[in-house]
Amino acid sequence: MRQSEQVVIGTFGKLYGTKGLVLNLSVDFSEKYLKTEYIYVDFDGIYVPFFFIPSQTRRKGNRSMVCAFQELRTTKNAEALVGKKVFIDSDLQDGIEEEKQDDENQLVGFKLKNEDGYCGTVVSYLNISNNPLFEVEWSDKSYYLPANNAFFIAIDAENRTATVKLPDGILDLGS
Repeated sequence: MRQSEQVVIGTFGKLYGTKGLVLNLSVDFSEKYLKTEYIYVDFDGIYVPFFFIPSQTRRKGNRSMVCAFQELRTTKNAEALVGKKVFIDSDLQDGIEEEKQDDENQLVGFKLKNEDGYCGTVVSYLNISNNPLFEVEWSDKSYYLPANNAFFIAIDAENRTATVKLPDGILDLGS
């Protein structure tokens, strides 16, 4: 498998659990990752597939997955993956990028609130390469909020509201 056919999706973190054969994968999560059968790990330019054990692979927040693989039989094998980059087929990644953009567009029209109360309404999503933004209107002003999952604490789709924890001063940038 050539690297041009693969894209990096994350990095293996520490071992997870007590058996030492499950790895924490740091990744900007997508449900499609749970539906794929395998990922690749680069060993000196050779992309080696690792097949998930579906019953032991799950989402862990928005930024990681807990993964178990058929090929891992010992803790030593699992430890060899810690710190390694994880790849998927580029055609799968294309679909995931479209899925993420669709997810981000769904927040247009949502009312945002933080610990101080209402802080604006999302009026658009700007898909800027490596820096996507939400345009938010509040008190006759607009400001831009990085489209970063870390800012969102809770999303209530039924009431079209989102609770956010924003960095200090971000609301003052548009002033």
